[in-house]
Amino acid sequence: MNIRKKLLVVSALLFAVHGFSQTIYTQTINNIDGSPVAFSSYHGSKVLLLIAPALQEDSLLVDEIDSFKVYYGDSIKIIGIMSYEDGYADSNKTKIKSMYQSRGLGNMVLTEGMHTRKGAGQSPLFTWLVSDSANLRFKVRVGGVQQKFFISQFGKLYAVLSAPMPLVSAAVEQQVFRKIEN
Repeated sequence: MNIRKKLLVVSALLFAVHGFSQTIYTQTINNIDGSPVAFSSYHGSKVLLLIAPALQEDSLLVDEIDSFKVYYGDSIKIIGIMSYEDGYADSNKTKIKSMYQSRGLGNMVLTEGMHTRKGAGQSPLFTWLVSDSANLRFKVRVGGVQQKFFISQFGKLYAVLSAPMPLVSAAVEQQVFRKIEN
């Protein structure tokens, strides 16, 4: 095979791998009980990944999540990320689940604890979310509880909103109802 054909084959393979990695559907996470949740099960739905409150003193933010779920219903799925850097501890798992269940959010997917900040041990999900070479859209810094990552019905990251932005706000509503093209 001549050099030109080899380059063409390598280029095609790189494009295929790079193109495939741009969706979240290759990712699997574990819920707070350790059971796997494949993002491929969300194909066709918009998803909001939210660094969720894990501390009792942040319980008012859980009320905000409840308001979000009531307001938007099934127009967007929400997954609460439990972040070690933002106060999650495995020893508080039962208290955390109770905090969400007491507000009617028992069926909301909460993840097991994960490292969300850059560095050794960062979860593969967050490596994908914050790296423009993986998600092909954004290079972001994780800002803490209530940071929002919007995934389209096609599995692509299409918006990132900072932590202080309220969940029920015009900016969030714009992202929830934003028309996304593949």
